[in-house]
Amino acid sequence: MPRNLLDKKLLLLSVLVALCTGFSSMTTPSKTAIILVQQTSFSSLFAASPEAQEVAASLTDFMAKAHEEKIRAMARVEAQYKDRVAELEAKLAELERPSTGSEATSANSYAFPATNKLLTQKVQAYREFISDYIVKASLEKQKAVKDAEAKVAARYE
Repeated sequence: MPRNLLDKKLLLLSVLVALCTGFSSMTTPSKTAIILVQQTSFSSLFAASPEAQEVAASLTDFMAKAHEEKIRAMARVEAQYKDRVAELEAKLAELERPSTGSEATSANSYAFPATNKLLTQKVQAYREFISDYIVKASLEKQKAVKDAEAKVAARYE
């Protein structure tokens, strides 16, 4: 085997090893592989032997399959994360909606109102109820006292 052909085969083999190590983890080729490819004249290597052409064809097939697998993997990951983002956006929209009152969270506890405005309205309603109750209770008490006084006065007159 001539010395020149052996050197070309060794160079091709080193290029293949460098490219394969770059593609083994589904990443871009290593810088060494890119430099070797740029420095190598493939036309002179391919013309050297049919074995080199077979190796180059198998390398091309390998690179094409690796690229296709990388695209499919990226599409799967993208679809998975799109679903997760949509789920989180829906949950966020649900949490951002204001609550329309106190909702029971268990048999005897209630959730806090969603806004201070709602809480202020509830406090105001309680104040009005208590003030009405106190006024009505005092009026009934006064009426009961006057009726009792009238009965006692009528009894002793």
